[in-house]
Amino acid sequence: MSHIHDIDDLETGDIIDRHWFCSDTCHRSWCREASANYGGWNGCHELVSDTPVPCHQCGEALNVVPDIG
Repeated sequence: MSHIHDIDDLETGDIIDRHWFCSDTCHRSWCREASANYGGWNGCHELVSDTPVPCHQCGEALNVVPDIG
């Protein structure tokens, strides 16, 4: 299941970007390399997509759930 890292607008608190990761390890690695606040474990999310989505850190294809709706 996918892990998420949201990028928030510091003034409004709105989410302005979202990065998807294949694992907590990739999430932590990306945060270290990007000097981003890790913010804790945020995994076990279903990613609904009809096309492959790469991990933001390693590029591996994430498990997706097809959009049937």
